[in-house]
Amino acid sequence: MESDSVENGRDIIVPPVDGVVYTVEEGDTIASIAEEYKALPERIISFNDLEVEGVKNSMQIVIPGGVQPSAPAPEPVPSYNNYASNNQTTGTFNSTANLALANASAGNAYAPGNCTWYAFERRSQLGRPIGSFWGNASTWSMNARAAGFTVNNTPAPGAILQNGGGYAGYGHVAIVETINGDSFTVSEMNYAGFNVISSRTIPMSQAGNYSFIH
Repeated sequence: MESDSVENGRDIIVPPVDGVVYTVEEGDTIASIAEEYKALPERIISFNDLEVEGVKNSMQIVIPGGVQPSAPAPEPVPSYNNYASNNQTTGTFNSTANLALANASAGNAYAPGNCTWYAFERRSQLGRPIGSFWGNASTWSMNARAAGFTVNNTPAPGAILQNGGGYAGYGHVAIVETINGDSFTVSEMNYAGFNVISSRTIPMSQAGNYSFIH
């Protein structure tokens, strides 16, 4: 799993011990797997009964005590001199997305205490990172599309709810946490007060009033 966001009907695998569930790839050996996941080869062998035949391509095994490798370092960030028109402090926006900025990743570059800062943090927690320079909330749908994200009017767990119009022209973003049949619940910052994290439930009949970034 790359996220702690789960949906009704999804199958998940719960390992019987702390570790990693891994599908063997062509060229893997017990030694190479143990090295990559910082585990003991003998524990991998004994737990998965690999004493005789070893690992085979496409075999699913459990790596007891295994640790997921660290994510690769972010790529260099392009210059963002053109970002001024999407800056959090200006209140003016470009009508077209800057493709380099839409895809740029440099950590949370949004203003602390704002809804955009929280949405970036929450998506990171869910293992679903977004761009660092999408500007004010009102431009997030545009920049998300430019970065290859799906944008529609259908809420789903982990999706970003976006209101592009109100809030003095800056818009607002929140994170969909759960779908509750005829409603959905979001978490957000700066809706109940500056720098305040809160949640609210929205009727499903109002979903069409928002954009959802998946």
